[in-house]
Amino acid sequence: MAVMHVPSKEAANSSREQMSLRERKKAETRDRLARASVELLLEQGIDQTTIAEITARAGVSTRTFHNYFAHRDDPFLHYIEGFFQRLGASIESYPNPTPVIEMLKNILWDFIENPDEDMASARQIIAVAEQLSLSLPQAEKNRTTGIFENLGDVLFRKTDGALSRYQALLAVHLVLSAATAAIEAHASGTVTRGRDLKSLFDEAFDLLHRGLG
Repeated sequence: MAVMHVPSKEAANSSREQMSLRERKKAETRDRLARASVELLLEQGIDQTTIAEITARAGVSTRTFHNYFAHRDDPFLHYIEGFFQRLGASIESYPNPTPVIEMLKNILWDFIENPDEDMASARQIIAVAEQLSLSLPQAEKNRTTGIFENLGDVLFRKTDGALSRYQALLAVHLVLSAATAAIEAHASGTVTRGRDLKSLFDEAFDLLHRGLG
């Protein structure tokens, strides 16, 4: 009669640890490619960024790139999806009740002032998200639309019906546009006369709150 071999507890734990290590390494490589793609996009624009440049920046081969992503634009989208998922988690966990504009302003500013270690500057990510929504081919643009819509759905649920789904999606686009305008105005300095980013950011959101009248 055949005897079934049952792995020891130590062997099973070792196997899980090895699997966990492999998964972590895969995640690190995927994120490294995504960060490299975003850095290059910011430096030279999406049309000039190639897979060869992304892999060179990330320190991997083009074959490795294709083990993780099918197309050049995929790592951009992976990066933006991760950022928006974190935004969504912050919205979900934000204390209730809070005015929507105040909540979104505080969350975005916290991302800008205290970016996660494994994310590039949130200032840059916000600008990248805006670029992607305008510059990608239609198929990939549909994916960015889905990313925005998912965040809108999170906000819709957070407001418990106070905003319609359309209004929640509109709020997402409005606050990201306001944040982007403040960031770009601060970077250029042409109309802001050396004002600090926080004051520009606050003014942009105050205008959103009051409306144009």
